[in-house]
Amino acid sequence: LFGKDDPQASEVIYDLTKLDYGTAPVAIEGYANGTIVGYGSSESMNEIKIWGINEDGFLGDGKGVIFQGSYEQIPWTSTPITPLLPEGKKYKKITAGEAYAIVITTEGEMYAWGRNKGGQLGDGSDVSLLTTAFSKSPKLIPCPQDNVLSISSTPAEEEIQLYPNPTSDYLYIAGVPRGSEIKIISLEGRTCIKKISSSEDSNSVCVDIRNLTEGTYLAIIGHTKKILQIGRTH
Repeated sequence: LFGKDDPQASEVIYDLTKLDYGTAPVAIEGYANGTIVGYGSSESMNEIKIWGINEDGFLGDGKGVIFQGSYEQIPWTSTPITPLLPEGKKYKKITAGEAYAIVITTEGEMYAWGRNKGGQLGDGSDVSLLTTAFSKSPKLIPCPQDNVLSISSTPAEEEIQLYPNPTSDYLYIAGVPRGSEIKIISLEGRTCIKKISSSEDSNSVCVDIRNLTEGTYLAIIGHTKKILQIGRTH
């Protein structure tokens, strides 16, 4: 894994390909400004690492700051750290969204932290507080008894397709729910294109990418992330 070392677009690069925690990473999730990784086995991860910008408490270290339109006052780290999860737990699933993260233990418990402005954490927060709600540290989320939770893609996520890919002029996105936000983000974390699919659109949206340079990008449609290659197709 590698990327920019500074959210303000410094040219310093950090290389995580040689990190050694005794086991290989078995799960990697993230978004434009942060990443969470699980180490162990696909059935039982015994270590969670996270890094990036601590907007709205994404790092889960108890030091997060509410994002208010600027990253200048928000702490960040390019060195993987451990979120403040309970000791001795093992995990079967991790996931991350826009500045929030969720993990599920092998015992079926769910811990969540980070941005909660839309109720993402599922903790029953008062709706009137959701404009500023966030959690700096992981919190146990009440779940139905006698059920083991899992995190999986929704049918809508599985149906979203990019074509052609690679492309050099127009990108078509199929399976887009109406009203979804569509973003094309560079590997440096810069938002290159942002649009909202209108209620009049069908489930296929056309995006003009002719002004983008060749390379690899991340297409984010709602909470679904897809790798996009821009360049000559022949």
